[in-house]
Amino acid sequence: MKKKIFSFIGTAFCSALMVSALSSTAFAANDISVKVDDKAVQFTDVKPIIENSRTFVPFRAIFEQMDAEVSWNGETNTITAVRDDTTVKFIIGRQDVTITENGESQTRIIDVAPFIRDNRTYVPIRFASEALGACVDWVNDTRTVLIVDVGKLMSEYENKFNNIQKYIDFSNENVALTGTFTNSMKYKTAMGNIPVNTSGTLNGVKNNSDLELSGTSTTDINSIKSAIIANEGENAVNSQVESVLNGISNGSYAAILSDNKLYLSGSIFTPLGLEPNTWACISEFNPLSFGTNFIYYLASSAQTVTLNTNPDNSVGTVKAYLDNMKNIYGDESFVTNEDGSIALNNNVITLKMNFDENKNISDAVLTTNKAENGVNISTSSYNTSKTYDFTLNLTGGKTLDLSFALTAQKSKTSIKPTTVPNGDVFDISLNY
Repeated sequence: MKKKIFSFIGTAFCSALMVSALSSTAFAANDISVKVDDKAVQFTDVKPIIENSRTFVPFRAIFEQMDAEVSWNGETNTITAVRDDTTVKFIIGRQDVTITENGESQTRIIDVAPFIRDNRTYVPIRFASEALGACVDWVNDTRTVLIVDVGKLMSEYENKFNNIQKYIDFSNENVALTGTFTNSMKYKTAMGNIPVNTSGTLNGVKNNSDLELSGTSTTDINSIKSAIIANEGENAVNSQVESVLNGISNGSYAAILSDNKLYLSGSIFTPLGLEPNTWACISEFNPLSFGTNFIYYLASSAQTVTLNTNPDNSVGTVKAYLDNMKNIYGDESFVTNEDGSIALNNNVITLKMNFDENKNISDAVLTTNKAENGVNISTSSYNTSKTYDFTLNLTGGKTLDLSFALTAQKSKTSIKPTTVPNGDVFDISLNY
């Protein structure tokens, strides 16, 4: 492939399995074997070594095994690996790594630094594979590191997802939103359920990856009071509870959704203990999002595949995952209707796109469904050139059920959503 199609975060998730296994026991270096695409890597004059519960390998052996051109600058102690449009550069003894793809550079911090020993340069195998976008796993019984070069498999799938990419392009425009929302939550407590019903205004910007909103909200505190009294008696609504309820009855809010994290701030949350200019982060907020390029998303998700269940056919395991994704999202799974619209319908996603006389998408409806551990999460979005409607429903949660709806007018804008909040951030868990 001519473009780097991998997510560093996605690979880190996969390879973290290997690191956790290696860190639990210190193995002799010659006990460790490495397989790339199901072929054993032959280490000649130098072998993998264990350092601080991490496996290090000669950098040239791994990079060249993955078809990268490698070079060493002794004056600056810099290692460089180049494959297609991706350049990886790092300095001995430092944990910062520069990855340049298609002319754009990013700096990443790795957990352990490369080093030189006996005139040989060693790099952590986790990073060496991550940098070139591989899936990594660990087989404890045979002390084997499994690496699959996802990029070598992706060329077969590059032109199989044109329809879903059309939807992504249509919904990925930066648009300004003005509208309203409603949110109905049912908190499940030991004493009984408490309804929290909120409505309000919204203004902001969005694209297919990120969302930034602000506005005002009103909460029905009378229904909360009634539920508390019914569950716990009249005396449960004391002055402290009254103060909190009055504080959340009306106020302002700000919200940022980016990188599967939902950040919340504003005066509406102050009575609940959130200080001004402070953001609460819900990190397990994970709606289905394809980013800006479905092939990039597909390759990134393939890097999280578990390999150790079939260690002799790791490539086949990843390929089976990619084939399944093609069956779910691929062009062959779409049908063309009599009115010219195209549709996709399965147990994961339904999508219908209508087209204008110029064969551009005029509107699209996308619904998703996810069930896990008894919790059902469904979403629906309706996009036109001028409007955006979105709903989210969560049922079966241990601590809450919720139903959220947003309706807005939209217009094109050059402004992009903010992805990182300005202020202190602390994590909270919905634990639904």
